[in-house]
Amino acid sequence: MQLNRQQRRALKKAKPQKGVGYIELPITFRFSDKDETSLILQPMLCAEKLRDGTAEEPDWHTVVLRLNWARLLNQNNFSEGEDCIAQAQEAMKAIKVVGDSSGTWKAEPEQFSAISEALAMAIEMQKLCTRRELRDALEAVYEANEYHNKVTQIKNKLKAQP
Repeated sequence: MQLNRQQRRALKKAKPQKGVGYIELPITFRFSDKDETSLILQPMLCAEKLRDGTAEEPDWHTVVLRLNWARLLNQNNFSEGEDCIAQAQEAMKAIKVVGDSSGTWKAEPEQFSAISEALAMAIEMQKLCTRRELRDALEAVYEANEYHNKVTQIKNKLKAQP
């Protein structure tokens, strides 16, 4: 099919210009191997720090984010495993209480067992889900985050000002 000059010009104008070299990848592409591995290893390394007693609060937040993400993935796409993730989240709540009061971020052996089992399940769910399902679950986690919502409101107010 040949386009005339007017049609070609109209087609060029219809395409959004986002800068030189800008390419928008379809959401169906997976993460790169490096990013996929990082998504798997970071929470596991932070959980290991919790077991060893060398963890800090950001490590706790990393593991909790992964567990929350896994819980939403599980609720939206799978039928089993809810109890396992719930136990891990309860263990993380107990670790948070101790960490806030004593400054020591450490998991007991039974807590670490529940956490590592849930993280292993999260890895399997990540491999089975599409990138779109992963994105939707992560966005739902952030939308449920009270701090994130406050920051978003502030940003929106700043954008609205002239």
